[in-house]
Amino acid sequence: MKNLFKNVSYLFIVATITLFTQNTNAQSSAEKKLTLTYQGLNVSDNFRFVDSKGKEIVFHDEDEASPSKLSLFDESLIGKKFVVHYKWVDVMLFDQETGLAKDKTIKVKRITNFYDANEIRMKKNSNVLASNNK
Repeated sequence: MKNLFKNVSYLFIVATITLFTQNTNAQSSAEKKLTLTYQGLNVSDNFRFVDSKGKEIVFHDEDEASPSKLSLFDESLIGKKFVVHYKWVDVMLFDQETGLAKDKTIKVKRITNFYDANEIRMKKNSNVLASNNK
């Protein structure tokens, strides 16, 4: 009886860990979307944003395949509100002295697309006006 209880407990622990791991991996690869105000680059050339509550959110880089026509290196964008699409990705760590890749990776936020938040409002307003004129 003790053996059966021990085996069931072990199976429950393994199943719980497996489910948690799968859920974490699925969540981290899904694309997310936030409306944020751009604050410019930090000292590491990462993109700094703040949300509506003033919480700073830093993105490591922008995906090369991003369809955005804007460049976050343009200082005239500082202070503007954007809709930012991003996902968590693994990036390789490099040795600062040698510049060679290490065998370690870290998870970072990568921007997959971003656009002016006012663009959405303008499109919605023009659609409302067009439907009212019909």
